[in-house]
Amino acid sequence: MSIHQVSGRDGQIIGSCEFRIPVSKAELILDEEIGTLSVFRHIATIPTDNRWHPLMQRYVHHLHSIISFWLIAVTRAYPTPFFRSQMAKG
Repeated sequence: MSIHQVSGRDGQIIGSCEFRIPVSKAELILDEEIGTLSVFRHIATIPTDNRWHPLMQRYVHHLHSIISFWLIAVTRAYPTPFFRSQMAKG
């Protein structure tokens, strides 16, 4: 997903960012996403008066939440043919 901030006067792009939305099994993309979180945590240390700060904070929080969910799901993935019953045990 690409986000562009466009100037109202001349229509030029004055800022942009791009987000990748990976679609795969959690265990296949977990290491890469943890690396992405590390980089974005560093980027999110921009000054609080920077207009991109709130967006970066929200994205880091979202990415952290997703990774936390994956880590819990992966550690609870016991070998069984009854996937739903294992999920219900939580």
